Amino acid sequence: MSRRSIASLAIAPATVAALPLRPHPPAHLSAAAASIWREVTGSRPPAFFDAGSRGLLEAYSRSLAEHRRIMAVVEKMQPENDAGEFCKLSRIADAHAGRVSQLATRMRLSQQSRTDSRGAGRAVGDHR
Repeated sequence: MSRRSIASLAIAPATVAALPLRPHPPAHLSAAAASIWREVTGSRPPAFFDAGSRGLLEAYSRSLAEHRRIMAVVEKMQPENDAGEFCKLSRIADAHAGRVSQLATRMRLSQQSRTDSRGAGRAVGDHR
């Protein structure tokens, strides 16, 4: 049996690793929510959303789609003609906006979640 050289032992065999795929939106999402899902997953590395975070992404996509839908209605309303309905829809839209913000932070999508609070607002090289 022949001996292998040190150089041949140092070379790792070539392997082809499967590239991670971006998760597809669940089939039951509305077209608007599925579009948001694809927009968000397209803005992050393919493996960013693991199986455990996909439920949060689904809730985020649904809430943002609903917020946009309600705000489109609110923007067409004239508050002086139907103040009660305007206030009701505005409260619902605000609730969705809060939920979207909370979910974005939990999934580390928002700017706030990527900023070190200890260094926020400081100039580069400012070591007070």
